[in-house]
Amino acid sequence: DAVRGLVEGGARLARQQEPPAWALGSPEPPDHWEHDLPKAWPVEVRRGETLQLLAGWAGTEADTLRDDNRETLKQRRWLRDGERLTVTMSANQKLAFDRARERFHEDRLADYFSRHYVEKVVLYVVKRGDKISSVAKAYGDAPLWLLASFNHTDFRSLQPGDEVLIPVVAAIGSRGQAPPAPQVVDERGTPLAPPRVEGVAGRLDADLMGRARMAVDD
Repeated sequence: DAVRGLVEGGARLARQQEPPAWALGSPEPPDHWEHDLPKAWPVEVRRGETLQLLAGWAGTEADTLRDDNRETLKQRRWLRDGERLTVTMSANQKLAFDRARERFHEDRLADYFSRHYVEKVVLYVVKRGDKISSVAKAYGDAPLWLLASFNHTDFRSLQPGDEVLIPVVAAIGSRGQAPPAPQVVDERGTPLAPPRVEGVAGRLDADLMGRARMAVDD
């Protein structure tokens, strides 16, 4: 069916993807950047990132990063998913930043799916007054960063009638048996009709679903 094909295709895609250029024998970013002039780089915050993480990846201090973005952050010491910050780095520092950042997100995804799998995906229709984090909690313990990865949208801009995909996860059993492909259901748990599943399948992230399946199969 559509979801099974998407999962299997995503797994093949994940296996076929080439590693980034820096993993193909390119020189490591240098530890010193005296001759590499810094400039301001725009960085969009991803869910789960903190000032300390961003500063560490950029080779600077969290206080420096906060001062450079005082107009955006005001007095906040926490970050909002999707907000844009300015990080001052040289080109080589930016390369090291991107590398460390991607490793963090890859490791988080791999670690999570080493212990969990996607049991089903709920197609939820937003109601007036809904708080998506609370709605998702009603369906299980999927972390918010995974919910965000499934939807690629700013939850603050949701309106009544919008649709959100909520992954329902379960723990991988000790026997290591591969679970069945996930179902797509409505908010009451009723499996969607095939034509509706086809439409939802096109919104699922094939690479994300494939990575989840690879972790179980491996």
